[in-house]
Amino acid sequence: MASKLFDLAGQVALVTGGGSGLGHAIARGLAEAGATVILNGRRRDKLEEAVGALRQSGLRAGLAAFDVTDSAAVNAGIAATAAAHGAIDVLVNNAGMQHRQPIEEFSDAEWQKLMDTNLNSAFYASRAVIPAMKARRAGKIINICSVLSFISRPTIVPYAASK
Repeated sequence: MASKLFDLAGQVALVTGGGSGLGHAIARGLAEAGATVILNGRRRDKLEEAVGALRQSGLRAGLAAFDVTDSAAVNAGIAATAAAHGAIDVLVNNAGMQHRQPIEEFSDAEWQKLMDTNLNSAFYASRAVIPAMKARRAGKIINICSVLSFISRPTIVPYAASK
């Protein structure tokens, strides 16, 4: 269990890419600290499974299935999440993808997909939660980056740029 020094009781946390991996682990940690966590992703079935695992542990969790690479979907999804669960107090921009390939072989479509997922999604989600956070004069936005942002490898140039 999380330390009482890190108490999120009564808080609502939205974790993008929360259905598996690092996002799911972050969501579990926030829930163990008392937050109601809302897992975001595109695949509802995957989110339902992840939410079920958290609830089986006695944690408060819900899901918000929307595509973070679609600005209109993000706005609608965040509005629906806030209406259903209350104001979003913590946003964790965790959704991401990796595509390893030499940059000279990267197509425009592959570049755009990587940027939409790793960079634009964080902008869209942050922009959608900030007005309510500013009105309440409270809230936290956490952007997950990668150590690969600082490491040079010939097959990760676009990924490093996006992180």
